[in-house]
Amino acid sequence: DGFEVTETDFFKSLDKEMEKIEEYTSCTIAELHTVLNLLKTEVQQLSAEDITTRAADFELKAKKIGDDFLSLEKFVNLNFRGFYKILKKHDKLLPATPCRQFYMAR
Repeated sequence: DGFEVTETDFFKSLDKEMEKIEEYTSCTIAELHTVLNLLKTEVQQLSAEDITTRAADFELKAKKIGDDFLSLEKFVNLNFRGFYKILKKHDKLLPATPCRQFYMAR
């Protein structure tokens, strides 16, 4: 006979996956803020002439930070949609124990 997954196992697995995503997202945001603050400090310590000379370099660094934030946003949105679909399917198959609204509010 096949392996049966209990609802408890399902919720434990779901929580574990959500925690991984939350941890990755938090760490990535912290790293991006650190890089952004370093860039800001670097710019503030330069003279107006130096800033003008290195403007293209600063623009590239700022664009990279922005692109990294957008990539993270896409990652979060993709995972949100995935969890939403999984929970919608769960609630459809097991209407006695709906959980989508609870998890989507987190």
